[in-house]
Formats: sequence, C-alpha cells, structure tokens
Amino acid sequence: MALSVGGKSLFLVLVVLLGGCAVHGYRASPLPGAVVSQSCQMMLQNWQHQVTDARAFEAKTTPVPGFPYLRVNRFLASFDHSRLNSSQRNEWLAAAWRNARQAWLLEAANLGRPESDIAPLVTCAEAGLAMLSADRQAFLAMAKSVHVPDDYVTWQRAVGLYPVVMPLVKFRTDNLFAELLDAFEDYQPQYPRIVYKPNQEPQYSDSQLTALMKASRLRSALGIPRFSHDERATLFATFAPVWVVEQRGDDDQIGIPGRGESGLMFEAQPVVYQKLSYTRWGSLSLPQLSYLIWFPRRTASGSWDILAGELDGLLWRVTLDAQGKPMLYDSIHPCGCFHLWFPVRGQLSPRPSSDISGEKPAIGMSLRRELRHPALSIAAGSHYLVGIRPWGYGHEHDHSELDSQVYEWRDYASLLTPSPSGHRLFSPTGLVTGSERPERFLLWPMGVPSPGAMREWGHHATAFQGRRHFDDPNLLDRYFVIPEQDVD
Repeated sequence: MALSVGGKSLFLVLVVLLGGCAVHGYRASPLPGAVVSQSCQMMLQNWQHQVTDARAFEAKTTPVPGFPYLRVNRFLASFDHSRLNSSQRNEWLAAAWRNARQAWLLEAANLGRPESDIAPLVTCAEAGLAMLSADRQAFLAMAKSVHVPDDYVTWQRAVGLYPVVMPLVKFRTDNLFAELLDAFEDYQPQYPRIVYKPNQEPQYSDSQLTALMKASRLRSALGIPRFSHDERATLFATFAPVWVVEQRGDDDQIGIPGRGESGLMFEAQPVVYQKLSYTRWGSLSLPQLSYLIWFPRRTASGSWDILAGELDGLLWRVTLDAQGKPMLYDSIHPCGCFHLWFPVRGQLSPRPSSDISGEKPAIGMSLRRELRHPALSIAAGSHYLVGIRPWGYGHEHDHSELDSQVYEWRDYASLLTPSPSGHRLFSPTGLVTGSERPERFLLWPMGVPSPGAMREWGHHATAFQGRRHFDDPNLLDRYFVIPEQDVD
C-alpha cells in the first residue's frame, strides 16, 4: 500500500527518532573484510546470532561494529586514536580485546556452554588483532566505528513532549537535591544503626601512594595507572569507607543480590563490591575506586510511593589525583539516581553555572583531603546518603555505642556471572528486571529507560535534563576547575 505524503513524513520522522534509541548488543559491520577469513566471519556471526537469540548478551562493554573481538567502555572510546603511536595502539587493542574475551566468557556462561567453546573465536580474534596491530590504516579505519551509545531513548523525549515536561521535572529534581543537601549532616535517625567496617588490612602511606602512582603510569604506554592484584587490594583498603546504616527493618540489611527461578533473590551478608575504573583530568588518566552496597529493596513511605521497589543500593566513588590523593568523592544509587558530588577542599572548585549546559551537578560540601575512611551515614528505607564524617581521626567514639560488623570484599565482576540456577542479575540491556519503579510511568518522557530501575555499570544515566553518564570520563573537566588558591 502506498504511503500518503503525510504518512511518508511520519514514517521519516519515526526513522530519525528510532535512530536515536539506546543501542545494546551486536551491531552490523560497516566494513567488509573486518575479519581475516570467511570462516572466521561465519563463526563470529553465528556466535552473535546465538547470543542474541538467547538474550545472553553481556552489556557492560560495547562491541566495535565489524570487530566483535574488540569491546570498549566510555573511557577506552575517549582516546584520540589518530595520535596513538605503535605501542599505544597495541595497548589499546589489548584492552579492547580483554573486554571482548571477558564478555565472551560471560556469554558462554549465560548460554550454559563451557569456556572451551570460545577457543575458535579466540583464534580468529588473535588473527584480527595481529592485522590491526601491523596496519595503522586498518586500525584507524576500525577506530571510526568506536562509539558507546548513550543510555537515552530519543523517541521517548520527542513523543513525550520533552521540552514541555522538562521544566516540571527540573523543578522537582532541583527541589529534591536542595532538600538532600540542606539537610545533609542534620539528619536525625529514628531507628538503631549498624556500622559496617572494613578489615584491618595493609594500607598505603602518602609517600607510598605517590611512588605507586608514578610506577603505575610507567607501566602503560597510554599513561593509564596499572596496578597489580595486591596493589589494587591495598589501594581499595586505603580508602575503604565505613557504612553507618540506619536499620528500620530487613530492607536496610546489606547483602548479595541475585536471580533464581522465581525472580530476584537477596542474601543478607556484610559484603561490599569494588570496581576500578578511570577518568580524565586534562591530559591525565586517573583511577577511580568505586564501593557498592546493595539492599533488598527501597521501602515504601506510603501507599503510593513511586520511588519504592525491589533492590536498592548505594555506590561511593573516590577519584584519586596523580599523587594518589582523593580529589573528588561522588555517589549514586545503582539506578543512576541522586548523583551527589563532594570535591576535596583545595583540589577542585565547581565551574560557574553559566559555563554548564544541561542539568547542573548537585555539589555538596567540600571534604578534607585526609578523609581516607569516611563514615557514610545512610537513612533507613530510602537509603539516601545523609552524612559524611571522618573515621580514624578520633571520631570512632561517635559510633562506639553502635553494633558493628566487618564487611568482606567482592569484585563487581562477580555480579555478572549467572547464579547456580543459570539466571543472571542484569538483562542484555543492562537493567535489572524486577527492580522497576512506578516512577517510570511518569518520567518516561525524559528518555531514560525505566527510570528508577537498577542498572549495570556503564548504563547509569544520571541526568534528566540533557544527557550525562556516571562513567563519562570527561565529567571532571566539564564541571570543575583547579581552585585559584587552596582553602584551609
């Protein structure tokens, strides 16, 4: 049936809008001959079809279209590939291949297949990597396809009349952040609290941190601080937070999330997940230490609480400078919500609001540089971060009357593996099915898929106005400047 002029116009509009959707999964190759042989191409395509059909795709990193043996995150995608020398190109390729291999192993597990099943894929990948390493022009052609899609759905903003709805949402979110920051440190708990403390593990002194950071950068042609397993463990222990959690009920016990035959599962256990990532500050690549706790659910505050639902958490991140000292702390809930920033006094100053487009960052008080083990106060039910105090400088007595437990470490990667029943926590789109919130029915015009639902790393959209992601490596440069002078 022929389309009318109006129908054609509508069709074209829909094509453009759908082109702005968040894209997850394998994408078609824009480059013929991206793999080294026809047999490899067929093998890789067959793998992609199996993964896609079984909804087994691992969404933490993004495949490079046409080069399924390379996967990138936002940091790796942010390099200027045209300026890389041979050693830097090889290191970049090794990092992208490492991401792809990890994803293949997880996808094999999702399919219920043994690790040995990816061996032929690895052979093809190694041949492709050798080709890209030897041929700069082939590498640059590949680099044109390197892109991590944002986690916003453009057509939802268009259909939902985003320009009309946005001012109302902005008014409410601005008020919410103002309330959170105004009440910060003044929160009065109504229920007992429990303290979750890290183990007494070895930690670095300031001089050791400086030496470590210098040595770690020298290990990388790209200037990315690289740490051994033991160095990483000591680094996380050096800045490990203390969690002071108000306990109203079972919803406020931290633990281990998972998925079984009947849906989401949760085991109450003092566990903190850790993840190492990287960001940029000018020409420097800097390490970021993320500490994550999970709760079984956010408690409803009434009969109609649009923010309540299954599974909740809090993620605390520490950004270290070139000497290994904290320069910025920030936090989100695993939905990407309630992003709060706490710059370190004398290290960073917020940019003027006039220099910032989109949603302004919710910046709280400046913190002391020596705040190695902050005591993070967390409210019952909502799990809002409501206070930060030093720990280890004579303030322990502030919580001496509280029950305490020592928490154990787990790597964030352990959240990505299937449970014994074969089910996994995160979906192929990076969301946690079953953690949806009623707010999604009101906020869908903002373009964020399922607002309020828990998300996998790499999929935390943190703003309704404009577009912003928690793992964007350019956030520091976008929102902060070096202070004109240190403040005592």
